[in-house]
Amino acid sequence: MMARVPRIAHFVFGLRPQTEPFHVLHYVAIESCRLLNAPDAIYFHCQGVPFGLYWDLIRPHLELHRVEPVQAVDAIRYDERIEPWRYAHHSDVIRLDALIQHGGLYCDIDAIWSRPLPVEAWDCSFLIGREGAVGDPRTGLTRASLSNAVMVAERDASFARRWRAAVEGAMDGTWSAHSCFLAHDLAMAHPDEVTVVDRDWFSPIDYSVEAYRSLLEANVSLPPETRAVHLAAHLWWDEGRTDFSPVHGHQLHAPALARSQTTLARLVQPFVPDGLLPT
Repeated sequence: MMARVPRIAHFVFGLRPQTEPFHVLHYVAIESCRLLNAPDAIYFHCQGVPFGLYWDLIRPHLELHRVEPVQAVDAIRYDERIEPWRYAHHSDVIRLDALIQHGGLYCDIDAIWSRPLPVEAWDCSFLIGREGAVGDPRTGLTRASLSNAVMVAERDASFARRWRAAVEGAMDGTWSAHSCFLAHDLAMAHPDEVTVVDRDWFSPIDYSVEAYRSLLEANVSLPPETRAVHLAAHLWWDEGRTDFSPVHGHQLHAPALARSQTTLARLVQPFVPDGLLPT
């Protein structure tokens, strides 16, 4: 019997100007998904088209879908600390629209796969994973949250439509109100429409200094249930962002990853061509 979810993988990228070559970790995010999950098609939703060696390597495997910014996101007033990441909120909406229209597996460009999805995941109406507790700036407290970094949905899934209908009204300029917090609240209210899996499936790294140092500076084992590791790169990628780790994205070029034995390096090494290509 045919699974409910079509074997289409979706990535969203290029919602801000492309000034640097496509990074090896972005290549690995797609390549690990491609090799482990064997999708029939990979839809790459973008506004600005990437460039560079790693883009040239992955481009033959992709079907480009050009997208435009979401008007409702542009209308929101953001705190200056969140403003640089407005593009990510465009992506929050675009990914839901893609799943509603096509169905399939959505993956963030900073989610690295270590094991394929189990067969039964392709038979869910909508599947999403828990993540570590997230601070809510509206209350000053941490609260339960679902991660929209990896999601599985049948075409026109009722949970995806419900979320999409509410997402624009929930936008308040904070990071998670319309996305991960809203997903959690909707899942609690409509459990029959969604399958919620354990945090270890897609978000085994919680949002702590210890967890990111274990990922970027140490060598630890991932939980056996882990299928993909969402890196939440916005927390550490920029050179000036050292509150989680002194490691930043520009240090993680292919030769360095090939030589390293950190948790992240071991995760990506099977998917870096020859392990020695330049950035």
